[in-house]
Parts: sequence; C-alpha cells; structure tokens
Amino acid sequence: WREVKGWDPNWSSPTSKPALALSSALTKVTGRPAVFVTRVPASDASRWRALGVPSICFGPQPELVSGVDDYVNEEDLFNCLEIYSLACINLLG
Repeated sequence: WREVKGWDPNWSSPTSKPALALSSALTKVTGRPAVFVTRVPASDASRWRALGVPSICFGPQPELVSGVDDYVNEEDLFNCLEIYSLACINLLG
C-alpha cells in the first residue's frame, strides 16, 4: 500500500461559536434543527482549523453538490443566503 493523498483528521465542536450561530440561524429560517455530520477533511475549513480557528462547512443539499451533474434547488440557495446573513449578524453583533 502507498498513501497517495491524505489529510489529518480535524473537527470543530458543535458548541463552537460558528456552529451555534449557523445552527440557530438554520432553525430560525427552516424550522428544523441542525444535523451535524462529518465531512471529507479536504475542505477550506480544515485549513482554518489548522490555524486554531473553529470552522464548519455548511451549504445547500450536500447530497446534490460536489459531484457529477451537481445542482442546487433555488429555495435552498435562498435559505442559505438568509442563514449565512443571520449567522454573521449573530457572530459579529
């Protein structure tokens, strides 16, 4: 076996400020609680975490994007815009 490519595992706590801000905004916009999942560690968030900055990945429909013929439903895109805005207001005051 030969390792061709790899990333060190990393994560941010679901109780970190970014996670709480986004999960609160998501619930406010959609009426649903946030569901935290593990994502492939090759995201930009992993680079922030390596610098000690709590970071999370969030976006519309993870099962439909980042693949062949990926797409986003219009409603989910606009929900994300509202969620990002509310989360930023929460984080930045």
